[in-house]
Amino acid sequence: GFGLFADRERIITSGVATVIYLKDQKPSARIYLVGTPSLEEEFKANGFQLVDENPDFAVLGFDTTLTYNKLRKISEFVAGGIPYIATHSDINCPTPTGFMPDIGAMMAMIESSTGKKADLIIGKPHTPMVEVVVTLTGYAPDQLTMVGDRIYTDIALGQAGILTVLVLSGETEKADLPDAPRQPDLMCQNLGELLRILKWEK
Repeated sequence: GFGLFADRERIITSGVATVIYLKDQKPSARIYLVGTPSLEEEFKANGFQLVDENPDFAVLGFDTTLTYNKLRKISEFVAGGIPYIATHSDINCPTPTGFMPDIGAMMAMIESSTGKKADLIIGKPHTPMVEVVVTLTGYAPDQLTMVGDRIYTDIALGQAGILTVLVLSGETEKADLPDAPRQPDLMCQNLGELLRILKWEK
């Protein structure tokens, strides 16, 4: 490890940010949720009803337990006009052996089937994620730094006035930068190099 420690309360995932957003919109809402068991527990712990019929919102999260029936159900709700929220829009998720499809890939499938995009995406680089972090931490956007490996989500968060650091140990390669719509403020090979730059490592 890098000697960095954080309490659970200080870890803000896109799933947690979605819960916070929806609590502000409609506490105790009926939710059709596509997500992992841990995300389901997060929603239940915050007073939401997870339902298979007549939801107030259809929420798409990262789901390693995804089934065809889940995709069919959420597509039916989206096609029927139920407000459709995605926790984030990353296309792929890195794994030790390569990549696995992430929510962005699932969103593309739903759009192809229904003709509809998500009504709202919570996670980076979208505004709701920034608003949640600013509210919970008390820091202004220009006091925050985003460190990540994806140009289209992590580095794109710079549009909110946040400093961005690209690490080349994940999805993005240096050769991708010339065509990138937004450039990082700083680029490092990995987190170890970033720590050395910050003089956290002797």
